[in-house]
Amino acid sequence: MPGTIPRNSTIPEELGVMSHLQILHLDSNGIVEVAVGSLGMLYSVRELSLSKNKIKLLPDDMVNLSCLTRLNLDGNIMT
Repeated sequence: MPGTIPRNSTIPEELGVMSHLQILHLDSNGIVEVAVGSLGMLYSVRELSLSKNKIKLLPDDMVNLSCLTRLNLDGNIMT
């Protein structure tokens, strides 16, 4: 299916150029890593859901998400 993130992968860095995106749900995609630059430039995102993946850490550039009001990380293996 076009646009589907392969299982056991990272979030594509190309997603980071969608600076006007406001809501992003990437639940249950088998994501194991959030690479630097993949989300940190989504300056307009208000709601981000990454639940039910295999994420351990979030990159430091996520502090740039100043409009973010909802973040769902349930079901990950955060350390």
